[in-house]
Amino acid sequence: MKRARDAAARDDARDDARAAASWLPRLRRIIDASASPLSFLSFVDRARVEAVSRQARDETRDPSYWREFCQLPPSSQKLSRETQSKNADALNGLCGCASGDVAFFSSFLRKSPALSILVTLDLGHHSLWSKITDASLLIVAAHCPALASLNVKSKAITDIAIKALARPALTSLNIGLCEQVTDTGLEAIATNCPGLIFLKTMFCERITDTSMMAIARNCPSLARLNLGGCHGLTSATLTAVGTHLSALQDLRVLFLSNAMTDAVLECIA
Repeated sequence: MKRARDAAARDDARDDARAAASWLPRLRRIIDASASPLSFLSFVDRARVEAVSRQARDETRDPSYWREFCQLPPSSQKLSRETQSKNADALNGLCGCASGDVAFFSSFLRKSPALSILVTLDLGHHSLWSKITDASLLIVAAHCPALASLNVKSKAITDIAIKALARPALTSLNIGLCEQVTDTGLEAIATNCPGLIFLKTMFCERITDTSMMAIARNCPSLARLNLGGCHGLTSATLTAVGTHLSALQDLRVLFLSNAMTDAVLECIA
């Protein structure tokens, strides 16, 4: 009898606890990708985590981790300069020598199918200036169809890579210091990227009026344009810019004083 009474008392206590809990607000903790420990890792380290286990692979393939790719982690603004330098060196080390970067991009992009939704790719760190090649960007072009923003500074990049990346999804392109890019690459951008909003070709000295006038005619949404140091340009380009780009908000023409005339200033004013 005593055992039965004890069991009944426990049941009553449990029922009372449930009844009391029903009056409390229900709290639900939502854990998203930004709260995960993976969000604090550099992009290179996230790729390494994928190889730890099947579960780790599945977790690292959450699309929210890969919408942007750059050489520093998302919270880099909170890190010391020493830590930022280490992260930059990590990517630099994986990229290897002038041809070694191909292996990195090949394995990295092919092992992570979620990167097919990659939107932003930032390879503009000065340490990569001679190490990112056409072969790397051809792999990016093949595996990242949603790419909308690209920042790359490399003296090894040519028109081959630029033509492969010239697709309607591309809205922002920074190829400043890519000294081998010519009119051929820029004309492909003008033809295939009508939604282009930002373009920087600073010190691309092989670019001439031919391609930039095509950009002005075919990219009406262009809002920011940096032509500084493009010594192959003349007043014809600036006149075309002033005539066709009504949406332009920011025009930079550093070191192009020879192309500036009263007529040009009146046109772009």
